[in-house]
Amino acid sequence: KIWTPKGSSPCGHGNPKGPHCHNNVTCVESTGIRDGECWFLDSHIDNGYRALRIMNSSHDVIYMEFDPTWSWNATSVNHYELYNITNDPYQLDNLYADTPQELKDQYHTEMVDYFQCEGAACP
Repeated sequence: KIWTPKGSSPCGHGNPKGPHCHNNVTCVESTGIRDGECWFLDSHIDNGYRALRIMNSSHDVIYMEFDPTWSWNATSVNHYELYNITNDPYQLDNLYADTPQELKDQYHTEMVDYFQCEGAACP
């Protein structure tokens, strides 16, 4: 499946990328990261995201990390996203770049804790 926003064409450039219609290119999933002609939903190749939703009395955010290797160490994560769901429910404004490093580190640590825990040991 190729995800396409309602009312738009899967052809041409932009987000999401689609086959270039004028070249009659068949949309084939790439084995690289973000270098193909198409972005597929439910990709087993380019779907290395993990996310942590933080909802409490003062926060409603989602923090995401992308790691194409699925090793989740400090050097393998190559993309981050952070959205304030209260103010941006459609997740259009990535706040990560403008977030203080201390808070970025806190979100990452919480993500690691949740993804390493099992059963009653989970926070």
